[in-house]
Amino acid sequence: MRVAKKKAVLPATSSTRSSLPSATAAPGRRRVLLVDDEALLRQRLARALVRHGFEVVSVASVVAACHWLRHGEFDVVVTDVCLHDGTGFDVFAAARDARIELPVLFVGTDPGLPATLATPAGAVRYCCKTLGPVALVGAIGEAYDDRVIC
Repeated sequence: MRVAKKKAVLPATSSTRSSLPSATAAPGRRRVLLVDDEALLRQRLARALVRHGFEVVSVASVVAACHWLRHGEFDVVVTDVCLHDGTGFDVFAAARDARIELPVLFVGTDPGLPATLATPAGAVRYCCKTLGPVALVGAIGEAYDDRVIC
């Protein structure tokens, strides 16, 4: 009797590209790792980012984000505060462990939080998701340009 070998399964990812995303960005394009467990919002934001010249790798979990942080190159990380398998702070910690000078933008649904949050690990940017894709694209550009880093 033959026993089939199980193949390793990578964390589920989606991308705005037609094939699996590569580990490196195209020359001259800013590359964003987008982490949000709300599929519709993640797709909407990814499309808006692509329209504004970003290359996007979008994932739905902390596990998938950690995988891409270890194996990809990014200019900015955008992460939801609350994820089904952890929090954006888990992604923030993984980004901090994997990269130096990598801006991280937190997104959430609380419009009352300030644009810059103080954390024990340093200052991070925050943007309310309900402001829409254009405002989020602007906040991502500011985080990248200002180099608010983890």
